Amino acid sequence: MDEISANQVNPSKRKYHSLSLSFTLWFLALSLIPLIGVSWFSYEQAKQSLMNAAEDELTQSSSFTTQAIQSWFNLRLQDLKVEAESTQMSTMLESLNSGLVLSEQPLAHYVKSSDWQGRVDRYQEHLVTLVEQYDYINDIYLIDTDGNILYSVEKNADLGENIFSPALRYSYFSASAQDSLNTGEVSFSSIEHYQISDTPISSFITLSMSDELGKTVGIFAIQLQFERILKSLNLSVKEGSSLTHYLVDENGLLLSPIRDNWNEVTIKSIETAQFKAWLANRAEKSSDLVSELDEQFNINLSAFEYMGPDNKLVIGLHQVVKLANVDWLLVSEVDRDEALGEISWLAKMTLLMLLLTTFIVVLSAIFVARKITEPIKQLARTSLDVAKGGRVKPIQIDNNNEISQLVDAFNEMLLTKSSYEDSLF
Repeated sequence: MDEISANQVNPSKRKYHSLSLSFTLWFLALSLIPLIGVSWFSYEQAKQSLMNAAEDELTQSSSFTTQAIQSWFNLRLQDLKVEAESTQMSTMLESLNSGLVLSEQPLAHYVKSSDWQGRVDRYQEHLVTLVEQYDYINDIYLIDTDGNILYSVEKNADLGENIFSPALRYSYFSASAQDSLNTGEVSFSSIEHYQISDTPISSFITLSMSDELGKTVGIFAIQLQFERILKSLNLSVKEGSSLTHYLVDENGLLLSPIRDNWNEVTIKSIETAQFKAWLANRAEKSSDLVSELDEQFNINLSAFEYMGPDNKLVIGLHQVVKLANVDWLLVSEVDRDEALGEISWLAKMTLLMLLLTTFIVVLSAIFVARKITEPIKQLARTSLDVAKGGRVKPIQIDNNNEISQLVDAFNEMLLTKSSYEDSLF
C-alpha cells in the first residue's frame, strides 16, 4: 500500500487531459493536412498553367511585333543603300560642294543663294518625290565630308548648319553621320528629341556616298517617320487587354509610349527587373555564356513576375530588336491580375472549402468524441461512487460496441457486489 502513489489513492488530485480535445485535434490533422497539401499542389499547378498561357501569348505577340519592326527597318535600309549608291546623288552633292567653295560665302548664306537653287533644281525632283510618296520619310539630307548640310528636301532650320557644330554635335544624328564617315557603313541614330526639327521625336539612318573613283564625298541621310511604327506596336493586342509592348534603349531610356503616353518618350527611365535581366544577358553574351539559339533569336523566353514601370505587378518577357548598329529592348507585359485572374477565384474557393471542411470536421470530432467519452465519464463517476460505499444503479448506454462491453462488465460487477452484500446481511 505504501508503494501506491498519493495520486493513485486520491484520483481527484490528478490532472487529466481532455480525450475529446485529443480526438478533435487528431481528426483535424488527419483530414486537413492531406487536404491542404492537395489544395496547394492544385493551386500551384493552376498558377503555372496560367503563367504558361500568359507566356505563350506574350511570346507570340512579342515575336510578331519584333519581326514587323525589323522587317520594316530592313526595307528602309535597302532604300537608303539604293539612293546612297546612286550616281545622281553623289553628283548632286559634289555639285553643291563645288558651288559652296566657288561662292566663297558662309554655308548659311549659300543655301539661300540663286546658285544653290539652280544646282538643286537640276537634281532634286527624285528626292522630293520620295518624301511626298513615302510616308516613312520625314526628310532627306545631303552632307559633305566636312559635315556641312548642303541639302534638305524640307528646308528646315538645320539646312545650312554643320552637323558637327556646337548646336548639333551632341545629337544622335551627328554621331550617326560621323560613324558612317568613319566606317563607310550604315548607321542608325536611334530615337531622340532632335533640336532642329518640328517633329516630337526623330531618328536618322545614314550611309556614306562615294564618287566614281570610290572616294567618299559625303553622307546620304534619311530622317525616318518612326512614330507610325511606334504607334503600331500594340495593334495586335486584343481590345480590353492590358498587354502592352514598349521599346527601351541600352541606357534604359523609354523609346515608345506606354499606353499612349507620348510625354514620357525619350524622357522616362526604365529600371524594371526585365531591363536588368537584359543587361545581365548582355554581360553573359560578352562572356560567351549564351547559347547559339539565344544568339540567333535574341529572345528571353522565360516570362516572370515583377513590378512594372507603372508600379503595378506584371508578367513580362523581352526580345532584342536589332536595327543596324543599335540594339533595342522590346518589353512585353500583361497585368498580373489579368493574367492570373482565375487563380484568385481558385484561391478563394480553396480557402472556403478548407474553412467548410474544418467546420464539418470539428463538429464530427466533437460528436464522435462525446459518443466515446460520455460513457467513460459516466463509468468513472459511478466507480467513484462505488468506492465511497454508495449504492448505485446500473449504467445505461445506447452504444453497441467495445465501450458497451465494458459497461456491461461493470454492471455485472455491481450486481455481483450487491448480491454478495445482501448475502452478508
